[in-house]
Amino acid sequence: MPHTVPDGVPEKPGKAREVTGKSAATRTGAHAGTCAAARTAPDPTGKADRTMSPVYDKLVDLLVDRFAVDRAAIGPDVTFEELEMDSLFLVELLLVIESEFQVKIGEEAAAPTDTIATVVKVIANEIAATAP
Repeated sequence: MPHTVPDGVPEKPGKAREVTGKSAATRTGAHAGTCAAARTAPDPTGKADRTMSPVYDKLVDLLVDRFAVDRAAIGPDVTFEELEMDSLFLVELLLVIESEFQVKIGEEAAAPTDTIATVVKVIANEIAATAP
């Protein structure tokens, strides 16, 4: 059954394209942690995803522009695993997120089984926590 997605995000997940160049070469480390605070039941109305739209949009742009992920494959309910992204990819992604969003999040902030929406919530929570 197709899932509900916000504002023009494609419904069907696909696969990420192969990443080459510096991004692929700089992946190091291992990751096994998760962020339990961001794990909540999905919002059946889809409204939660709309409220984090700027963060969601920026994360999608990072995945597309910096990591060569097919934009059509990305959706809020898509896991990094479904995009064929492992824990090493997530370590690099989290470093980029810290730089781009000016937040401090650890390697435990995401796991391959997390959805895009889960990571958006982690980012949004950190932005809110550091806001003056």
